[in-house]
Amino acid sequence: MTTLMPAHTALHTLARLNQVVSSSLDMDKVLREIAAAAATLMDAPFVHFFIADEATHTLASRAFSDPRIGEDFPIKMVPFSQGGVGWVATHRRPLQVADVFTDERFIALDWWRAHGLRGFLAVPMVFEDVLLGVLALSSSQPLNFGPDEQYLLKSFAAQAAIALNNARLFKESQTQTAMLAQAHAALQHEIAKRQQVRAELQTHALQQAVIAALGQRALRDTNVTVLIGCGAPAGADWPGDAEYAGRFACWLYAARRKASDRG
Repeated sequence: MTTLMPAHTALHTLARLNQVVSSSLDMDKVLREIAAAAATLMDAPFVHFFIADEATHTLASRAFSDPRIGEDFPIKMVPFSQGGVGWVATHRRPLQVADVFTDERFIALDWWRAHGLRGFLAVPMVFEDVLLGVLALSSSQPLNFGPDEQYLLKSFAAQAAIALNNARLFKESQTQTAMLAQAHAALQHEIAKRQQVRAELQTHALQQAVIAALGQRALRDTNVTVLIGCGAPAGADWPGDAEYAGRFACWLYAARRKASDRG
């Protein structure tokens, strides 16, 4: 394992990554940036990010420092019960293995052999006690890190955890916004529907009131009594509502007379 780059280079890289994490919601882009920086500063040929799903207890291969090696990784979904990264996710503890070929926990050994990788070091990415993923480094030699290197690795893991949490919060915010929009649309539809029903009821009530008023007025008109039972006289010129009211009054008057006769 070679020595780290000068301290000012590492600090500059961390500062740049902080800016990327805080200014971008493109999780894949941020993770690729962190993976590339970790590979360079930690002198590791391959850095691999896995995203955790605690509901299904699986890790999804998500981003890596070298696309040529990463895209060749044969297992896209790793159960917590398998592999070195699965062990890290299960126990939420770092794992360092000098030779993966001598450790029965590791899987896909043909991939390791094909790319000349042997040493392994992984750390969990945890934010507010929630497991978000695993950051794994692979090398052709054992990854023996001192205190400074371990601190730098934890910094990379912390930045990745913040990026993942930001992406999760943004997704939740979008989901809540969509749900609120749907609820608002449904409420507006219900309000419009009730307003329509209310207007129809008011119109019907008004029509009934007008008919009743016209009928009462016609009954009070002395000219109506002449028309009982005979309809309009020859040559009469009644406009629509007056004619309807007169006929209604005739019917009402006759009905009352009939009821009175029975009494």
